[in-house]
Amino acid sequence: MPQEQDVCPYCKGRGVKLVEIEVTGPDGKPLKRDASRPCICTLNTYVSSRHEWLTGVCDVTPEDCIEVGKKLEFSNYIFYGKEDKFLYVTKAFIVLHYHYNKTFRVLSGADVAQKYAMAQPDGVIPTVTALTDFSLVSLLCVARINNKAITPGSYEMVANRLRVKKPTWIYAPDEASLHKSVEYQSEGFSETLETLIDDFPLVDVDRWFKIPGYHELQQGKKTTKRQKANDSLANL
Repeated sequence: MPQEQDVCPYCKGRGVKLVEIEVTGPDGKPLKRDASRPCICTLNTYVSSRHEWLTGVCDVTPEDCIEVGKKLEFSNYIFYGKEDKFLYVTKAFIVLHYHYNKTFRVLSGADVAQKYAMAQPDGVIPTVTALTDFSLVSLLCVARINNKAITPGSYEMVANRLRVKKPTWIYAPDEASLHKSVEYQSEGFSETLETLIDDFPLVDVDRWFKIPGYHELQQGKKTTKRQKANDSLANL
């Protein structure tokens, strides 16, 4: 039996909640009825399991999802600030739009290079063009180990999404970190992300959002995914 403090305060452990929706009745007039929807606790678990970068990010609250939804939309942005706070905001945005048939990816340049620009174990060579299918892609510019596929892969992904008018969120701790990242630029590749994102609005996640549900990850957990990505590139 779970302890009382472990029971979700919103659904009391049921995993779903009842909401009132409006449908069209037999006479063609609007009709209100109850319907079940996944609770915020269910959505937190589902979103974390689907996005490796969001694993370990604290559970978002309905109130914080609403706050994030008031500030952000499906548009291009550059985010500066604490990495785990950006990931919390990203998670809240994904949870908020779960019911609207939207698709998301949260990636670093290392992920782009490994999953979309290199041959896979089964021999299939995927292309960065596949990333244009998603409603929103968040690109974390945190790579420090150079790899010939990171910069062109990141550039091509953003360029392709701009071409089909799909939004991309770019994250780095600050402007200096963005410019030093391999996703932004590297030797041997003439283009930089600057030519694509110079007109993206800037968002400071540390100042822009009042989100009481957010709490900072422990340092060890915070660096695990970034270090894992960089280590795997170092071994290629």
